[in-house]
Amino acid sequence: MKKCPFCGAELSDEVNFCVYCMTSLDQKQKAVTIKKKKRLILPIIIILSTVLILAAMTVVIAAVGVGIANNTNAAGTSPTVSKEPSVSTEVYIYRAAVMGDDYLSTNIPAENDIVIIGIEKPSESGIYNIPDMIDGKRVIAIDSLAFSGDEICKTVKKVILPETVRTLWENVFAGCVNMSDIYLTGESIHIDVNAFSESRNTELKIHCSDVCDDRNFRYYKNNAATYGAVYEYWDGGAID
Repeated sequence: MKKCPFCGAELSDEVNFCVYCMTSLDQKQKAVTIKKKKRLILPIIIILSTVLILAAMTVVIAAVGVGIANNTNAAGTSPTVSKEPSVSTEVYIYRAAVMGDDYLSTNIPAENDIVIIGIEKPSESGIYNIPDMIDGKRVIAIDSLAFSGDEICKTVKKVILPETVRTLWENVFAGCVNMSDIYLTGESIHIDVNAFSESRNTELKIHCSDVCDDRNFRYYKNNAATYGAVYEYWDGGAID
């Protein structure tokens, strides 16, 4: 004999239904089983949560370690210094390029194309080695009056243009009476006929290196006088 777990009535061992309280004895068993399952699920959830938290912490710690290592390497590495005369890229003032800044192109400038519009401080050597990139942006032109102002223009002696510069606009070197040389390294460039100062204290020479194409060689050799200058071959070597 056994007792009903719900009403306490005595029942035969074989029965699964209490006729006194009209309740199935299986309900008790199901309730116990559900409780056991719930007790098993909770620890599993806690374990999985702990594993995920530990994994996330490991990733964060590793990322911080890489950042510290990179900073240490950067601080301990000496910057590469060019052997050719140059000026710091911080001296140049620039703006984003717009349609028309590149005289030789009808395309819309790329997002990172810029135009030099001014100089913040003069070069002590008088040599302005224009960089092809400033702050990760490509220099494609030098705008009108970029070298204007007595503090800047009277210091200009030699200017070296990178391959990326394709246009020198009017009066860009207006007032640069001591400018003696300009060096071209690109395959194509447009120089406005009024780019240079009309009065100078020295003869102006336009140089073109081996990387210039034949058209540029012929044009600046045959038309240097248009700019009040003379043409002179340049082997592409360092400028003193």
